Amino acid sequence: MTAGLTAESGPLGPLNLTALGPSEVFREVPFFQFPMDRTPGRTEVLVDVDWINYWIWHVKSERPFMRADDPAAFPFEYGTFLLDMEVQMLTLQVQHQATPRLRLDGTLPILAVSGGILDGFIEDFHSTFHLDQHRRNWWSRGAAAFFFVQRDGSRFEMTDRDLQGTYLGDVSAGAACLLHERNPAADLRVEVGAPTSTLDVLKSGGIRTTLQSTLTWGLGRWFGHHALGYTWFGGANDAYDLEPYRHRWSSLHTFEFRLSAEISLLLQGIWASPFARYPRLDDPVVEITLGMKKRIRAGVLVIGFVENLFYYDNSPDLSLHIAARIAGGRSPAR
Repeated sequence: MTAGLTAESGPLGPLNLTALGPSEVFREVPFFQFPMDRTPGRTEVLVDVDWINYWIWHVKSERPFMRADDPAAFPFEYGTFLLDMEVQMLTLQVQHQATPRLRLDGTLPILAVSGGILDGFIEDFHSTFHLDQHRRNWWSRGAAAFFFVQRDGSRFEMTDRDLQGTYLGDVSAGAACLLHERNPAADLRVEVGAPTSTLDVLKSGGIRTTLQSTLTWGLGRWFGHHALGYTWFGGANDAYDLEPYRHRWSSLHTFEFRLSAEISLLLQGIWASPFARYPRLDDPVVEITLGMKKRIRAGVLVIGFVENLFYYDNSPDLSLHIAARIAGGRSPAR
C-alpha cells in the first residue's frame, strides 16, 4: 500500500485478470499481482471465477464463405481458424506476506470447457444494438469447436466431444519483493509455472517463467496501477502449424476511484503480445474492463465486464469476472 494511506482510504487494487485471448486456454500469460496490505504474517486467499464466451473466427479462402456453405466441405485455406467455446475458470491463490518486503504466493487454476450457455444472450444483445454478429449466428449454439487450417491445407480439428470437460491448469508459485515503499510503491515479482495442465493441446510442455514489475500511486481518491511482464515458455510445441510464440510480453494499466470507504470503481486495460505465428493470431491482444470492488467483513468482492478492442479475431466477445479476496493471519504487534 502506498505510504500515508489507511486500509479504508487506500486502494483496493486492480482486477486479477490476464489477457483473455486463446492464451487463456492454451498458453497462459499470468495476471499481475499488486499487494495491498504488507503486514508481516498476513495471509490472503483469493478465489477468482472467470466466465468467458469465446467466438474467435477468421476465414481465409479463394471465394467468400457464405451461410449456405457446409463448413466441413468448404475449401478453407491456411489462415482460417475457429475457437467457439465457453470457459468457466476457477483460480485459487494463497498469498503470504513473509516479511515487510517479501511476499510469497501459489496458484491453482481449474477450468471447465463447455458449449455456449451465453451464445443466445450475446446474439440477442448484438441484435438489439444492431452490432455485427461476426457470423456467430451461422453456427449451432451450445457446442464447442476448435479448428485451424495448416500450411498444407489439412485441418487440425477438435470437436465438442474432444473439448468438453473439466481440466487442471498449470500450477505456479511466485515471490514478490518490495522495491520502493513510498508513494508510488513498486514491486518486482518472479513466477514459475509447472506443466501440469490436463488440457495439453498446444501446451508448451515445459516450465513457464515470468518476470513482472508493478507500480501503484495515489492522489486523493484516485489511484493508478501499472505493470509490465515478460513470460518465457520453456518447452516447444512444433507439432502443428499454429506455432505458438515462446516469448510474450504483457502490460496492465488500471485507474481506480474510491467512491466510498467500501467501494472502488475501476477502468482497466490489458495488452499482451501476439499468441502465435499465424495470420490474425499474430496481432496483439487488447482488452478493456469496467469493474467494481466492494469491501466486506471477510475481505473484498469483485465484479468486472471485459470487452475486446481493436483486434476482434483474437479475443473473446464478452467475459464476466467475479472474485473474492479473504484475508487472514495475525495482526501486527501494538
